[in-house]
Amino acid sequence: MGLDPIATREFYERVARLKARGCTLILCSHVLPGVERYIDRALILGNGRRLAEGSLEQLRQNAELPLTVTLSGKGLKLPDDLAARATTGPAGLLLKVPLSEKIATLQRLLPLPGLDNLDMHLPSLEDLYSHFILSQTEAQS
Repeated sequence: MGLDPIATREFYERVARLKARGCTLILCSHVLPGVERYIDRALILGNGRRLAEGSLEQLRQNAELPLTVTLSGKGLKLPDDLAARATTGPAGLLLKVPLSEKIATLQRLLPLPGLDNLDMHLPSLEDLYSHFILSQTEAQS
């Protein structure tokens, strides 16, 4: 988009005002983190073809990308079934969980002794874009 931070904020404030008035807007951008909170639906194109379309929730369901949970704490020990799915990252333990298991997994994690911090990363629009583009590339190979 090529806008400085102030101009970018003003642009998205205008978008929000137009949306609040019921206007339909079409945004075309490669700056996906910027547009994510302002869209109701996304259309992902690759090589001139529609690869995916829908709300972020619909795209997440279609892509079947996991929720990533980052856990940290002294003496933190995960139950064996979750520990088998966890890897160690710079910020702590990384646990990838199907979106359909999000609440059940969080209910199991929150009471764990030693848990100091828990961060969740839902698949972003950028993650979804990468997934659908890479899926198309693999299908063509």
